[in-house]
Amino acid sequence: MTPAQDAVAAAVTSEHAAVYLYGLVEAYAAPTRKAEIATYAAEHRSQRDALARVLSAAGVNSTLAVILGGVILGRPTLRQLGGQSL
Repeated sequence: MTPAQDAVAAAVTSEHAAVYLYGLVEAYAAPTRKAEIATYAAEHRSQRDALARVLSAAGVNSTLAVILGGVILGRPTLRQLGGQSL
């Protein structure tokens, strides 16, 4: 992957983490806050999906990018793994 694709993959990972965490927050939130939290989660989901489409258009498997975690979670990037698949 190119450095730009690595950056987009890291952004996909970040957005995926945000969606996951908003789900966790919603589970423990007061009922009066759930609609607000759902709105924020939807925004991150939309960004994640848009970035994943960018990767797909470039021929990169965005699901693999999320699984590997990119640089955001301190895991190796696809570039560091030499493009190996799981």
